[in-house]
Amino acid sequence: MRTHDYDDTNNYSDVASSYRVGALTISPNITLAPMAGVTDSVFRRLVLSLGGCGLVSSEMTNAASVSPLARKRHKLLDYLPEERPIAMQLSGSEPDLVARAAQTVEELAPDVIDINCGCPSPKVTGGGHGSSLLRDLPKMGRLLQAVRNAVQLPVTLKFRAGWDETSLNFLDTA
Repeated sequence: MRTHDYDDTNNYSDVASSYRVGALTISPNITLAPMAGVTDSVFRRLVLSLGGCGLVSSEMTNAASVSPLARKRHKLLDYLPEERPIAMQLSGSEPDLVARAAQTVEELAPDVIDINCGCPSPKVTGGGHGSSLLRDLPKMGRLLQAVRNAVQLPVTLKFRAGWDETSLNFLDTA
């Protein structure tokens, strides 16, 4: 088990109080991470009511379920105006499919589109989504570029330090 020594005397006065994603300023500088089965509209509004969160995120949504060919909009993409600014997170492994889904999501007018390259769940990685993309950085790059080319919104990418503790590639990923 790893232990960490934390300096609890630091007042963190040198940490920026906000950050920018494209033209959007996120203040305060805290983002509610997208969490499948957790960050629905009710939870996002609860967190916002407590204050201290500058950006909230939808639950991770499989791009295949929100493509223009899907029969109806995925319920995970519903949000209320008071939840803004909001990021909608998509997962997928095929650049063209994720790009088309991002175009569909863009029509819902979120503030940011986030691509999931961090979920370690076997259900997600088994389909080539989430953190499994950390094993194929060129494919991750093609996916990100396809989405960036497809939408006008800012695009972010959630990723982990690496596939596992022996393959930390976060610097190459960034």
